[in-house]
Amino acid sequence: MIDNNIIFIPIEVEEIPPEATATVRMFKKGIEIQTLGRAPPKFTTRKLSKTEYVDMLTGEIRQYNRSENRALSINSLQKSFRNLSDIIKANFVGGSEIMITVDYGVPMTNTDKLTNDIKLFIRKLRRKIPCLEYINIVEYKGNGDLHAHILMFRSDSKRLTFDRDWLVKKWNNQNLYVQRIKNFEAVEKLTTYFNPFWNKKKFDRLRFYDSDFKIYRCSRGIARPTATELTYAEAEELIEHLDLKLKHQERLSVQIENCEVQAITKQYFG
Repeated sequence: MIDNNIIFIPIEVEEIPPEATATVRMFKKGIEIQTLGRAPPKFTTRKLSKTEYVDMLTGEIRQYNRSENRALSINSLQKSFRNLSDIIKANFVGGSEIMITVDYGVPMTNTDKLTNDIKLFIRKLRRKIPCLEYINIVEYKGNGDLHAHILMFRSDSKRLTFDRDWLVKKWNNQNLYVQRIKNFEAVEKLTTYFNPFWNKKKFDRLRFYDSDFKIYRCSRGIARPTATELTYAEAEELIEHLDLKLKHQERLSVQIENCEVQAITKQYFG
């Protein structure tokens, strides 16, 4: 479990210098550009296990103390949720896709059972639609119980539909909900909804997560987005070449114990 002391505070967007390093991510419906307010620290350690790391400067093997392990857990979860957001935007555009939410209606904390039940459930769905691709997201509720969301689409680009009664029969439980992903705006809202670092309502649930908790699983046909580093000036040239317009931007102050450690600016062009 994680005792969180890291917060993200929205702040006013500042002008980005042309020489700033920009991380550019290509998605189905546009491009995201992320810049940092200050250069990230150079890594001087490498993790060996949950309890040990190697000092890259001296070669010594040392043990993490409790606070270092907590920071590792936070960093690991941040990376996982960031990757999940990127994967969703790289594969979903809205319109022909759906999200199925499955639950048990009773207290549920057994991750192995949930994982196996969903695996069996998806296997039944793929017998009906072999070209089904999916991202399965397991998350905690506010009371610590588990449930799952499954984002799905057909790789043949046809509109995906299921009869709910048929789905309930395959899940073997009435606690199943189907939602159409209407457009790309809905896709973006889902990425915020799933990420507790961006969704204040879910931030407190991070205390339930262990650093090695498997947050999501994907089918083989799910594309993995790549990130490219450019100068901000080069990124602007790319945006101009693709004739994209700024759709959204935000700047977040990353603070630990009320001290700002980084400022992140994210811009989305479509």
